[in-house]
Amino acid sequence: MLSFYLLGGTIIGFERMFEEKTDDRIVAVAKLENSVNELLLVCRQLTEQNNALKKKQAEWSGERSRLLEKNEKVRSRLELMVSRLKMMEAES
Repeated sequence: MLSFYLLGGTIIGFERMFEEKTDDRIVAVAKLENSVNELLLVCRQLTEQNNALKKKQAEWSGERSRLLEKNEKVRSRLELMVSRLKMMEAES
């Protein structure tokens, strides 16, 4: 009975799988291992960058909140001053 398996999108007979040279398989596995290691490294780097960006975003968000609060306080004080000036003008 002939079994089949899929290799790189091509169906190859099961018996042919064992015909490959051991050295070729070792090289292929080593290349695959290197590729996986490179992907893991990139993944770690991207995770670190993502964490740094999240930290910066939190810092900027906090700064924005502080500035909005400060702006609101200044607006209130300015409105109060304008009201007082209008009252003073109306009295005179």
